Amino acid sequence: MNFFDVRSEPRLHSGEVRLMKLLTRVSDVDTPAIEETLGDDIRWDRIAHTASNLGAAPLFYYHLNGLDKSAQETVECFEELRTAYFQTMASNLYLAHEFDQLVERLSEAGIAVLALKGMALCRALYPSPALRPMVDIDLLVKPEELDGVFEVAHRLGYPPPEKRWNGRTAEGHYHLHCIKAGAVPVILEIHWGLGEPRRYRIDENEIWSRAQASPHGPYLEMSDDDTFLYLAMHFFKHFLFKRLSWLCDLHEWIAQRQIDWDCVAERARAQSMATFLGYTLTVLEDFYEKDLPLDATAVAGTGPIRKNLLDWYVREYPMLAPDQRHTWLHRRLFAFASIDRLSDRLRFTWDALKRDVS
Repeated sequence: MNFFDVRSEPRLHSGEVRLMKLLTRVSDVDTPAIEETLGDDIRWDRIAHTASNLGAAPLFYYHLNGLDKSAQETVECFEELRTAYFQTMASNLYLAHEFDQLVERLSEAGIAVLALKGMALCRALYPSPALRPMVDIDLLVKPEELDGVFEVAHRLGYPPPEKRWNGRTAEGHYHLHCIKAGAVPVILEIHWGLGEPRRYRIDENEIWSRAQASPHGPYLEMSDDDTFLYLAMHFFKHFLFKRLSWLCDLHEWIAQRQIDWDCVAERARAQSMATFLGYTLTVLEDFYEKDLPLDATAVAGTGPIRKNLLDWYVREYPMLAPDQRHTWLHRRLFAFASIDRLSDRLRFTWDALKRDVS
């Protein structure tokens, strides 16, 4: 099944699709294939538009900048991609400074911190801090440490969260934002959970027990298997708001880490994340044109109705279509179909409808 017959506007032809697939990676880079594809009548405005909207412009520049001068001269959006690269570099270095300052203060206060998503991945997987765009700082802390976290963050210039904090974790909530004002505002997203408990059943205590010290600072990182499963869940949960950078994270995690695939599948089923994992594997295999050790369809375990519905979504909203529009109904049906258990689907959808109406 090919999920990448792009029907969006501006319409991409096969050479442009192939080029972007070749550029969305750090490992297994095929430079001769990239140079060969440059001669396929590439419309660089379409490449720049897609790369910019899907968080891949710095990565594209990184690879194209490594080509010889004659090849670079064919890249009409080279300066645009270069600007995105250095803007992302500046932004990420600033966020890294804020992150390091925060985790050092939390460590001094005896508060354990687990780095999530952008900051952890940028340092773990990418050869340059410019290659993995970030918009905020994501941390996981234990619920009983939240008051201490807010106190430390406040001393560093982060005001209390926009949502009122009353000393307990409200049912259904799992993170809050603190925004530090300044010439460049910093968004701090403090998690005490990893997702909606009515949507899947992540065992954060087990994740904490398997966490490992980071080589990059006084904080923790999830185990390799937990990281992959969390990235897969996050990727497909937000598939309608996709990013090529998230797909690259998954590709690089597979390429650079040792994953116990049976363990990942077992944890996905136990935590009601099998659909998210199965469809993430499907997209990965299709995009990178390689087979993975798990049978994506068997992992997802969807019946015929949910399978047909989710297959339609993945075809209708392909990875290289940044401007696809989706209605409220599209989003709700997608969320409903993505949840493993019928009881969870009904409960989550009912709660979401109440929130949408209020």
